[in-house]
Amino acid sequence: MSPFVKLLLLVAVVAAVWFVLVRVRNAQREPVVFTPVEELPDATRDAVDAALANDEVVHAVKLYRDATGSSLMAAKAAIDVRKWKKGA
Repeated sequence: MSPFVKLLLLVAVVAAVWFVLVRVRNAQREPVVFTPVEELPDATRDAVDAALANDEVVHAVKLYRDATGSSLMAAKAAIDVRKWKKGA
């Protein structure tokens, strides 16, 4: 086999591997959907805000999950957005 053919095969294999890796990485990125903290009942929203004021992010996430039944990823995203909106 000539060196040119070997090089061409090598380039084709590298391109195929790159294509598969890009497709797999993009397939893993599903959007996180959550209910904003602003839409929660007043008591829950106040409890979440109090926890964030005391830098108790884990407690705030737990309160959010208890109120909504959402996943950990969605709850963390909602709490992060709330912290950002509050300027923390």
